[in-house]
Amino acid sequence: MSACIIPVAPDFQDPPNQPDSVPALHTTVNTPAFNSITSLTSATATFQVNASDPDPEATLSYQFVFDYPPNAFGMPRLGNSASMLPVPASLSQDVTCQRVDNTQQSRTHQLTLYVTTGSFDTSNPSVFGTATDASAVVVTDGWTIQFQMACPQ
Repeated sequence: MSACIIPVAPDFQDPPNQPDSVPALHTTVNTPAFNSITSLTSATATFQVNASDPDPEATLSYQFVFDYPPNAFGMPRLGNSASMLPVPASLSQDVTCQRVDNTQQSRTHQLTLYVTTGSFDTSNPSVFGTATDASAVVVTDGWTIQFQMACPQ
């Protein structure tokens, strides 16, 4: 009895996708700690954050957003934002009366920072902090800011 051997080519497959790494956020020396209540006594304050990622090839996108989600303090406003920055990245946002919605005459406002690998979905201008890729990790942190001076409406 004779047998025929048919060679079979190897079945090469890409390795499974690794989950996105988690960006790390660190406030700078002159910026209050995350989740703190900060009194703003001058006309302008700058909040600075250093963002890094364990993956040196990663790119980061960020959004600073005032008063989001919507609350009694005012309507949400997008602050500084950028897409696809190489890591490490230095992120900053000036905080002034002109940056916040003061129609409620509140002296308290929320500043939230969203950072993700990849990019943010900007298709809905009233929604912030949503990544375009469902597997991307979004890191969120922020501050409560109390203006010690009256901001004009």
